[in-house]
Amino acid sequence: MRRIRLCFVFVCLIYLLLPFRVNAVVTIDITGGLGSGMPIAVVPFEWQGKGAPPVDLAKIVTADLTRSGRFDVLPIRDYLSRPSHHSEVQFKDWQLIKAEALIFGRLKPIAGNRIQIEWQLWDVFGEKRIGGYAERIVHEQSQLRKKAHQISDRTIKELIGQGAEFDSSMAYVCVEQIASRGPLYRLLVADSDGFAPQEVVKDSNVIGSPSWSPDRKYIAFVSYSEQKSPKVFVYETATGKVTKVADFKGSAHAPSWSPNSRLIALSLSINMNRDIYLLDPFTKNQKLTRLTRHSAADTSPSWAPNGRSLLFTSDRSGRPQIYRIPVTGGNPVRITFQGRENSRASFDPDAKTIVMVTNQGNGDQIGVFSLSNKQMRILTGGRLDESPTFSPNGSMILYSTKRGGRAFLEIVSTNGRNTYPLKFKQGFSCHSPAWSPLIDVKETN
Repeated sequence: MRRIRLCFVFVCLIYLLLPFRVNAVVTIDITGGLGSGMPIAVVPFEWQGKGAPPVDLAKIVTADLTRSGRFDVLPIRDYLSRPSHHSEVQFKDWQLIKAEALIFGRLKPIAGNRIQIEWQLWDVFGEKRIGGYAERIVHEQSQLRKKAHQISDRTIKELIGQGAEFDSSMAYVCVEQIASRGPLYRLLVADSDGFAPQEVVKDSNVIGSPSWSPDRKYIAFVSYSEQKSPKVFVYETATGKVTKVADFKGSAHAPSWSPNSRLIALSLSINMNRDIYLLDPFTKNQKLTRLTRHSAADTSPSWAPNGRSLLFTSDRSGRPQIYRIPVTGGNPVRITFQGRENSRASFDPDAKTIVMVTNQGNGDQIGVFSLSNKQMRILTGGRLDESPTFSPNGSMILYSTKRGGRAFLEIVSTNGRNTYPLKFKQGFSCHSPAWSPLIDVKETN
């Protein structure tokens, strides 16, 4: 799919020779950094039941693909036909509107409140099927949104070779101001698009800094519930059990799970000095290993994907900047030199770029730093943007921003093409997002 068809290139050469032809066909280079995505058509799925379908799968898939910044989903009003089966596909209808790929399908209710799903992904110019499945039974209608996200993931894998990301979750903190009792803090978990939020922890004391374990069994977070000094707790996703794991003198901040889900890196303030430590939360004595020793404040640790080193923020140079240190200890190496301040950094899944909060003189914004060319790209335009977290395949970033005294969550594609604000209950102020690792789902055709 990603290779440009020879005939298509020929048409484009004609276009270059005849610049006055404003309606000529143009090609899309989805990897060439041209600022455009692959044009794709997502046909509304046919509903073979009574009334309206329980979920609009095409709408969810369209939103997913658009949010990734890698696709341009063509408007439904331009569709010349609406197939729901491969026998109904007229490829010229889609070639005329310059769609390179086509998604369609149908839903059929069956006994026991189950849904049969059939969907297909086609290469329009190659005129061949490249993905999709039939006869898939969904046991509950509530699973339809999940299936839509899986369709999006499969589409991205087949068309551009990226890993999945939409069948995942996000954790974040929302604060509700209650007149009779003051602020109420909630740790919530929702789908990757912000839908179906579930409350997992509620407290009148401050909650922050959630961090998923890569095996998705635990969420570490900071709570001020004991003696008004922040401590690290762990929420067990299978049982709902909450356990304090950093029971040390002083305050604990910014927990971050190791890639093997066995250790937590965190910032501890012991003897009035904040340094980076490694904690084994599963041993009886909670083994603690100190990594940094400096009079400056060291905080916000984040693991490299291979588990061999950590990024952290330190003001040892006078202002906050990003440093890297091996997990075996040693001398930290400064990574960032651009801008006034840089903080809260984390690697993308390939360890090629780092996302961070950067201040280049226009307030706090989200930037992506390339480890190869040492260049920073600013992705957001706010002045109070914070807490960036990569999606599982690294093509999107979830972050918090503030407007009008309230905090909101937004998603920006790493190519900067699209920004997607998440909607929350009125009166809530939401911050400290953390994108989960992938849910292990095996698809069959």
